[in-house]
This record gives sequence, structure tokens and C-alpha cells, in this order.
Amino acid sequence: MRTEMFRYDLPSHRIAQTPTEPRHCARLLDARTNADHVVQALPELLEPGDLVVVNNTKVRAARLRG
Repeated sequence: MRTEMFRYDLPSHRIAQTPTEPRHCARLLDARTNADHVVQALPELLEPGDLVVVNNTKVRAARLRG
């Protein structure tokens, strides 16, 4: 694979600057069906045998510009 395969247009106004409030209303994409949901619906979307990986890392309050 070449890195240019991953280049695409992403307008800056489409990048979230703050988290969604309330957090359980954040958007979630089901890659199996290509359907939009909210995080609150996750328990109903999971099937037996699915694996959930949770990222609990901390985020530094900083921005890189340039």
C-alpha cells in the first residue's frame, strides 16, 4: 500500500472541536450495515462473539497548528 491511497478531502468544518454533549448522543457508524446510530444504542448493536476494545487514554488539552 502507498500512503497516497489514504489522501482525501476533509474540510476543517467537518472535524469536531469539542465532544458531543450529552456524550451518549455521539454519533456511531455501524460498519456492517453502513448505518448511523448513537453511542447509546451500542448494546443493542452488539452480537454474540463481538469484541469491544475500550480506549481509556488521556488526551492532552493542546492543538497543533500548521
